[in-house]
Amino acid sequence: MGSEGWTLGKSVVLDPIVYARGTTAVMVGIMMGQLGNLFSARSSSQSAFRSNPLRNRWIFPGILAQFVIMVAIAYVPFLQPLFGTASLFPSDLLFLFLLAPTALLLEELRKMLTRRLIQIHS
Repeated sequence: MGSEGWTLGKSVVLDPIVYARGTTAVMVGIMMGQLGNLFSARSSSQSAFRSNPLRNRWIFPGILAQFVIMVAIAYVPFLQPLFGTASLFPSDLLFLFLLAPTALLLEELRKMLTRRLIQIHS
């Protein structure tokens, strides 16, 4: 973001577009993290890679609806002032979309370590 965003010592972001872009990035980041969590949280101990995501027929329509709503809030001009959002750059989206698999993999790592600790102590 460079010098147009917030820096240490500043109390606010002076450029409203930069602030709105930051708000949008946080919203999309939360949504992507929760998408990773959606798949990993189906079981507290079993790997998400061993479960069939098609067992829940609403999971993919729900994900599609989430993306449609997210795109509308971020990119539809008359919705942007209502939600305080602004369009993100493609590079921002690429980074934010990587949060879903990162959240999934970190949770799967936690589950694997927990299973191993249980085996060791059994």
